[in-house]
Amino acid sequence: MESSAKTKILIAEDESVIALNLRDMLERAGFEVVGEAATGKQAVEMTPKLNPDVILMDIKMPEMDGLTAAKEINKAHQRLIIMLTAYYDADFLARANQAGVFGYLVKPVAEQDLVPAIVTALARYEKERATQQAVMKLEQTLADRKLVERAKGVIMQQWRITEAEAYRRLQKESQDKRVSMAELARVILKETGML
Repeated sequence: MESSAKTKILIAEDESVIALNLRDMLERAGFEVVGEAATGKQAVEMTPKLNPDVILMDIKMPEMDGLTAAKEINKAHQRLIIMLTAYYDADFLARANQAGVFGYLVKPVAEQDLVPAIVTALARYEKERATQQAVMKLEQTLADRKLVERAKGVIMQQWRITEAEAYRRLQKESQDKRVSMAELARVILKETGML
């Protein structure tokens, strides 16, 4: 499995036999296990140091339960987290969704369930991240356009020129100064006290 060879995984499981079994299955499948945490708190502390792509997190752990740890991790580092649980219930699913969890597996975890769950979650996670980045880019483009429009209005008033002429002035000045039109617009609006 070529894509999994680069995938770094942190196992957060307080039962050492289960953690060892998970490590064995993951390494056989070509994943890189970068660490094991025995508590939720350790998982939170290890995440920025080990920079895993995926965290397999047991729900019931000492010091900090898995859902609380998942919430803490996603607040600071935004990681793909798959919960491991010995039971299933609707409350767990609701809390897992609120914590930003991308999937869950019921223990005992079988290798034929583990690998597809990780590969599927990775694909969904990457797609969601790409969508979020596209939305952020569109929001920034819209904000930049609004700045340019406002600056264009200031120039039209100051110089008593048409909208097209104001736009050309903005465009020429941004080229001359080698800055984006949005950056130039921000400067103009700051200077005129309109930002």
